[in-house]
Amino acid sequence: MKKVIIVAPTGLVTGGAELLHQLCNCLNDNYIEAYIGYTVDDSHGSICWSGNTKVINAYSDYNIKILDPAMDAITKEDIFVISETALELLPVASNNLTFIWWLSVDNYLKCIHQDIINYSPASFKNKANIFHLVQSWYAYKFLSEVVCVDENKLFWLSDYIKESFYENKCDISKKKDRIVYNPSKGFENLRPIMEDTPYLNWIPIKNMTPDQVAETLLGSKIYIDFGNHPGKDRIPREAAASGCCVITNRMGAAAYYEDIPIPNEYKFGNIVESKETIISLIQDIFSNFEKHYTNFDYYRQRIKQEKNEFIVDATHTFKQFL
Repeated sequence: MKKVIIVAPTGLVTGGAELLHQLCNCLNDNYIEAYIGYTVDDSHGSICWSGNTKVINAYSDYNIKILDPAMDAITKEDIFVISETALELLPVASNNLTFIWWLSVDNYLKCIHQDIINYSPASFKNKANIFHLVQSWYAYKFLSEVVCVDENKLFWLSDYIKESFYENKCDISKKKDRIVYNPSKGFENLRPIMEDTPYLNWIPIKNMTPDQVAETLLGSKIYIDFGNHPGKDRIPREAAASGCCVITNRMGAAAYYEDIPIPNEYKFGNIVESKETIISLIQDIFSNFEKHYTNFDYYRQRIKQEKNEFIVDATHTFKQFL
């Protein structure tokens, strides 16, 4: 019987790693046999199976099966799923149908430039057994227009945020004049604005538990993200679902309305030239929050639909190949 083997680095707790486990959970819940195959870098820089046969604690609530290479025979009929930054695994699955899941275009390009992986587009775009899952419209355009992958080999599979973010009841009357930001993303673009507005309450997402992040977003009016948006990032969606107005640049996925469907007045191409406009927008959001809050109704609606869309897309795609 065919099975889906989803390759994930052992011990890693990140948004991307969780998404790989969410896919495994989704497929198993829908009667498609799926396994997580944990890998580890060895001392020679190649990648091998870790031997870990237990799901890591962070994802223990998911319906997960763990691949045990010593017990679970891998056949040519099995389907592999690997992320775009794990292309060194392609030879492992050279005879198998393999999906590359493009969670972050920018991370792939970074790995190429830093020689972390040496798989250029030419090494995978014409392979008959390789297909692609795209998490964002940004990834779709990159593969179809830059890499020139046949569009028949592209399948949509986005992701979703935890239901707790949009199940929390947002009382906008209790929101404070605070701006939340991620200091590890695009801070160099945000710094000049912060330096010109020391009177504003800037809250960095730093050294916070997931619950603290949720509480912070729920009690704030604005989330700003001037990072590179390598895919459909989670924190902007978590912020919008928590009732924040979201302000972004136009880099990466943020350039596409399909990925971040917010009005143009909240997206800025040139941050330096738009500094005064951004500051004015912040002040207007604080003063007229209810008006701005309604401008994000569609974004919040889309976010609530993402889990169901993920289930439909995942099951439909993989059942075609089983």
